[in-house]
Amino acid sequence: MGKILIALVNNLTREMYAQNFSKNNFEVITASNGKEAYRLAKKEKPEAIVADVSLHEMSGFELIKNLKKDKNTSRIPVLIYSRTGSNLHKKTAIKVEARDFINGVWDSPKKIVLKVKSHLGAQKGYLIHPSEDSFESLKEMADDLEEDAYCPFCKGNKSLYLIRDLSTGKNYFKVSLVCPKCSFKGPSK
Repeated sequence: MGKILIALVNNLTREMYAQNFSKNNFEVITASNGKEAYRLAKKEKPEAIVADVSLHEMSGFELIKNLKKDKNTSRIPVLIYSRTGSNLHKKTAIKVEARDFINGVWDSPKKIVLKVKSHLGAQKGYLIHPSEDSFESLKEMADDLEEDAYCPFCKGNKSLYLIRDLSTGKNYFKVSLVCPKCSFKGPSK
């Protein structure tokens, strides 16, 4: 599947996650502190990182900030793990632009694997081109998503792009509006 770095403080939790990702064909690298995680991220360039907010020597939040400063690691998706799932941790994760938030109390290791797969694009996407008649509905959806139904670059009509959100369940999708002419893609909702 790909290479993942699991940087969690608790040895048992780290090992449980490592086993779960290994069973799902990931190459797993582990770290027990933030400095080690940073060094391994720069050296190994994993496809994704699960980082504990409570990492010693460098927190998961500091890890994200440091990774974003380096062009070789700035695009690695980091999922922040919080044993307590506190609102402060969630807000800080959003502020530092973590890719996702893991609540250690509620999110099962299986769900975490699905979240990572989702962020790595391991699910099928669907591109739907609206007809002239249905473009009005797409414009309404664009308004709801606070997006424009027309491409800001080539001014063409956008199409609907759906990608399954495996972290939520098999019947849920993230929605984007994309330009089929120039491939401009707005944010997923």
